[in-house]
Amino acid sequence: MRRTADMLRTLRLARLTPPYALFEIVFIILIWACAYRDISFSARVGIVLEAISLAIIIVIVGIIIAKHGGVSDSAQLRLHNVPAGGVMSALTFAVFSFVGFESSATLAQEARNPTSAIPRAVTLSATVTGLFFVLIAYCMVLGVGDQVHLIGDSSSPFTEVTLRAGLGGIAAVVYLSAIVSGFACGLAAINALARMLFSMGRYEFVHRSMGAVHQHYQTPHLAVTASCFFTMIIVLVCGDMPHLNAFSYTATFGTFGLVLVYLLTCIIAPLELWRAGELSLGKVVAGALGAGLMAFVMIGSIVPVPSYPMSLRPTCSAHT
Repeated sequence: MRRTADMLRTLRLARLTPPYALFEIVFIILIWACAYRDISFSARVGIVLEAISLAIIIVIVGIIIAKHGGVSDSAQLRLHNVPAGGVMSALTFAVFSFVGFESSATLAQEARNPTSAIPRAVTLSATVTGLFFVLIAYCMVLGVGDQVHLIGDSSSPFTEVTLRAGLGGIAAVVYLSAIVSGFACGLAAINALARMLFSMGRYEFVHRSMGAVHQHYQTPHLAVTASCFFTMIIVLVCGDMPHLNAFSYTATFGTFGLVLVYLLTCIIAPLELWRAGELSLGKVVAGALGAGLMAFVMIGSIVPVPSYPMSLRPTCSAHT
């Protein structure tokens, strides 16, 4: 919603900004309409929208590099002025920005060849996304002349980068990219959550209605509806909070749940492989490395201790 308001304000159409609750309800209903249909349709919608968003970002980054006159930045390459405490504080937020790379695993029952397609999708998602994040972050710092505080203090970092690069006229395009990306991410999250509820419903860990399948679309339609309803409640509850506070609360609790799952997976997977007689030294090392990194992320969220009131809980950000 905030990006929509920012985009309309940039276009001098602020008076057209819709009420928060109305916008969020319509936004989630559109996500529900896509996820309710067959997974192929919803996956294509998500891919197309995310491709549009990424294309916009790449074009803007290309313009920034052209204005800068190159991609060389010795300060970044030498890790100049990179405090260990700052890195530790940002670890949980970094993981939050990266979670979801494994979401394709929830679609195993609907994939044509899951034993090969799912591992390939998870691996490529993690690799490509990680490289993209690193390169874009590098170019953003390049765009602000290594003044990283401009990015850290901004509620819209990429917009700050475009303004510093003299591209203020395309700020509305940046906001549009954020809206499109938000819709694609929301759709992917609903699909993943619905499939988890579907499996839990089949095994009756939750009400068995969650395991129902639509006769025509062959989707877990009730699980999709429940996922969207739950999301709508959370979004509306957060409506009265300051934007950064709402983001910090939801990111913290969401990320720590996933970090714990990742940690336990890194521990349990080698044990299951051992029981199946498929354990190897490489898999043991991978599990130990993953578990160690997840533990490091959890520790990094509370060391150094963030400022009050974030000191009362693990946090994705030291400031709100």
